[in-house]
Amino acid sequence: MTFFRELLYPRRCPGCDEILFQKEWSRGFCQTCDSKITRIGDAGCIKCGKPLQKVQEEFCYDCKRKHHFFEENRGVYVYRGPMKLAMYRLKYSNRRCYAKTFAREAYEAHGLWIKEKGIQCIVPIPMFPGKMRARGYNQATVLAKELGKLAGLPVYDNLVFRVRNSTPQKELNDIERKNNLKNAFKIRKSDVKLKKILLIDDIYTTGATMDEVCRTLRDGGVEQVYCLSICMGEGRE
Repeated sequence: MTFFRELLYPRRCPGCDEILFQKEWSRGFCQTCDSKITRIGDAGCIKCGKPLQKVQEEFCYDCKRKHHFFEENRGVYVYRGPMKLAMYRLKYSNRRCYAKTFAREAYEAHGLWIKEKGIQCIVPIPMFPGKMRARGYNQATVLAKELGKLAGLPVYDNLVFRVRNSTPQKELNDIERKNNLKNAFKIRKSDVKLKKILLIDDIYTTGATMDEVCRTLRDGGVEQVYCLSICMGEGRE
């Protein structure tokens, strides 16, 4: 059965979309792409997880001057090279199969951290319903469900929902991003008292979207929100 499945749906490298050799299955990337990928591990900013400009520092430029509504964020890969194309295919080319590789590496890097924080459930960053219908899926939900299987945690993909569409964040500056997201999210009432949540997103840049969702969760009664992003942007912003 596995043989025929591999013939029909061969495993592909998220970085270049080429079929993987069997010896590459365990890693999830082809050797060429794997050599070009930078994994962050525990070497990022202790607040947001973004790659640091100077190894001896604890906080990135952003976190030295900004207040975040999350407790901590952790990242898996630096958003450059093969990971840029990998994220594009995950979001726009229906390569949902890549989520298994990303979730596995996320759990290998931060599984112990998730357990130590006492996380009760995983929540994906919500997508506006119209955009969800057009795309057919929310990549953050796909990632959250794969990570939930590995961590043994439930995924609440309807706890937070987006009530207002907005201009794509990449087209705005830092101040515009904050104003763009005001009152864009709401939280549903839950019979379960949630104290500690892990929020999942695909790419972290300034953190404006993540902060607004975290603020909504905190206003709704969640005591602590931790975050995990598959890719982390570089630079000050």
